[in-house]
Amino acid sequence: MRALKMAALLMVSLAGLFALGAVLFTSEASAKYQAAPQQAACHTADHRAFDFWVGQWVVYDPAGNVVGNNTIELVLGGCALHESWES
Repeated sequence: MRALKMAALLMVSLAGLFALGAVLFTSEASAKYQAAPQQAACHTADHRAFDFWVGQWVVYDPAGNVVGNNTIELVLGGCALHESWES
């Protein structure tokens, strides 16, 4: 029973956090974020060196058999790459 009460409390707390986030991230805040200059350190030419890798790739072994699929995405406002591999 105690675990059930704790789970309910956690659910209420999470719901409150989501509601707070919705209030804090208003359309005005979103507009300011979008208008921020793209001069951040991760937007230099050196940081764009791996942009060619972004996309979906089918990966083959030397015999020509498909061994997996790889998806590369820009994340964190273009400051990082995220790789998802499926075999």
